[in-house]
Amino acid sequence: MQERAFPAAEAERLRAVLAKSGRARDVRSEGESRDFRWRPFRGPHAVTGSLTVDRSSGEARLLLRADERPRGLPGLRGAGPFVALCQLTRAEESA
Repeated sequence: MQERAFPAAEAERLRAVLAKSGRARDVRSEGESRDFRWRPFRGPHAVTGSLTVDRSSGEARLLLRADERPRGLPGLRGAGPFVALCQLTRAEESA
């Protein structure tokens, strides 16, 4: 599991990354929150993610969890959330 806090103002840019990236799928919206699946590698393996915004604390939280075990490559399951966090952060910062 990987988690990162962002300033709440940055959440909109991260939502835009989720909307336009080919790595994001099954993006569901509920208010300011987003639940999604992110494909950190070339294959079908994906991690589950959520983006929540707490206006009272001024933070947006990105949480990524491994949920599918890639066949034949056990290390990818543990690395998946970290790689996805790096990809989303980099995409968010350059957006």
